[in-house]
Amino acid sequence: MAMLLFSVILSTNVLIVWGILTQYDIVAYPSDVQYYIIEGSLIALLSSRFFIKNRYKKIVAKYDDENPMQRKAGIWVLTIYIAITLIGFFIEALYQNAVPEDTGENILKTHKNMVKQTKKLDSFPAGMVS
Repeated sequence: MAMLLFSVILSTNVLIVWGILTQYDIVAYPSDVQYYIIEGSLIALLSSRFFIKNRYKKIVAKYDDENPMQRKAGIWVLTIYIAITLIGFFIEALYQNAVPEDTGENILKTHKNMVKQTKKLDSFPAGMVS
């Protein structure tokens, strides 16, 4: 269960960072295949760091003798981290979709074209335009 949660949170963090970089046109958003390769590599790299040479046993031994107060504090820190990650993901996703595609220049051009069309219609004799 911990490995699944680790993978989901890691994936969410990668999506948040990538979304922010995409919004500022620093990088292009990856295709599905590129995303799977990047995400799989990142998970494999970080997972191997803990599972090769049994490093996870040292971590488990370090936190095995925690007192209840330390355990509660750790649970709160983890909960806050997960909440911030998920809230950040939704904010970034909603912000990205809320940004209009038209820039101010495009809106101005559209407005000028509408004004020209209105002037053309005003130049027609009365009765020709309904």
